[in-house]
Amino acid sequence: MLFMISLSLAVVLTVWDSSTRYVREEMGRLCFGDLAVWVSQVSDITQLSNEIDSLNLVEKTGVQKLIYSAYETSGQESDSEGQLVVYDPEEYAYRIFSDDLPGYS
Repeated sequence: MLFMISLSLAVVLTVWDSSTRYVREEMGRLCFGDLAVWVSQVSDITQLSNEIDSLNLVEKTGVQKLIYSAYETSGQESDSEGQLVVYDPEEYAYRIFSDDLPGYS
């Protein structure tokens, strides 16, 4: 009986750890910190970022430009806007092939 209880506890802890690990790893890979906020229609994003940076509890802030867009897939229109990351080759290490394929854009 003690073996079954121990085994059940080990399974539950393993599932719990695995279920949260993916989200933590992806947030770290994408350089998200403890808090991520999406805002739209901000007139001066630099000023907003500087104000947040000036708070004592904030270590640093980062700004990532997004494009908000309504979209439709398979004839079904989305009920919320999609968010697309603006590609900045200086910031991201991704390479995108140009139309002629031998070169990068």
